[in-house]
Order: sequence, then C-alpha cells, then structure tokens
Amino acid sequence: MSLSRLRRLLMLSLLSPIFPAFLWGPFTHTHINRKALSKAKKLMESGDNTINQDLVRMLTSSRETQNSYALAANTADAISSYHTLNDFTAYDYTHNSIPDNARGLPNFGYTLVDTWCKIPKSAWSSGETRLLDLAIACGWLSHQIADWYAHYACIDGSGNICDQED
Repeated sequence: MSLSRLRRLLMLSLLSPIFPAFLWGPFTHTHINRKALSKAKKLMESGDNTINQDLVRMLTSSRETQNSYALAANTADAISSYHTLNDFTAYDYTHNSIPDNARGLPNFGYTLVDTWCKIPKSAWSSGETRLLDLAIACGWLSHQIADWYAHYACIDGSGNICDQED
C-alpha cells in the first residue's frame, strides 16, 4: 500500500467518528434553499416589489428547476469535504471567500451567476437546461449567503441582524 493511500485511510479512520456532524449541511442547506424560494415566491405573489421577480419565476418554472436550486446548496459543502480529505486549496474561494471573509462577499457564487448571465442563450441545448444551470449557480450562491449568516452575522435576541460591536 502506498504512503499516500495509507495516509488517506488513516485520515478517514480518524474522521469517521465526526462525519455525522458533516451531515447537517446536506439537510440544512437544502431546507434553507427550499424555504427561501418558497418565501420569495409568496412575497412576489403578494405584490412585494423588492423581490427579483424574473429570478423567482425562472427558479420556480418547473419542479426540476426548484429541486436543482435546493439541492445545489450542497455543492459548496462537497468542496468542503473534498478539501478536508485532500487539502484542496480552492476551498477558501469556492466555499467562502479568500481569506475567510467576514464581510459576507460570496465571490464564487456571484461569479457563477454572472458567468451564466454572460453566456449566450444559444450555448444551451434547451431553455430548461439553461434554467437548470442558473438554479445550480443560485443554489451555490445561496449556500454561501446562508453560511455568512450562520458564521459571521451579528444576530440579536429576536433574530434580527444588528450592528457588529468592535
């Protein structure tokens, strides 16, 4: 057995007792994305003009697109797991920001959405495929934003964002 394979086996055996803690992400982030999209749709339907109506319509255009958006929330954690096992350096950029940035700037997620906007519609085989790619980009971005709230945002006792104390 090679040394790198032995090292990986040792790492897996040491981490296996704590792997259940990693499971919160696949359930939590998917749930957050489903709830956020549902809430955005309800607000849009009630006439709230602060909601990006075009985006909500695209993300709710089919069940497959909605599911892709919700499940894409796991993509950033997949990178996180790969980083833990293989010391993959893109982790800081694709999961958070470089360096871990408390300002809440999800650069990678914004880049995914921005790139989607710049690609000509003719590049996709169908409109549905195009929307699925948008759903994945937005799902990744939503994960990064949700992580910012959980890790960095100052939240008061009522659950509202408050000013950070220095």
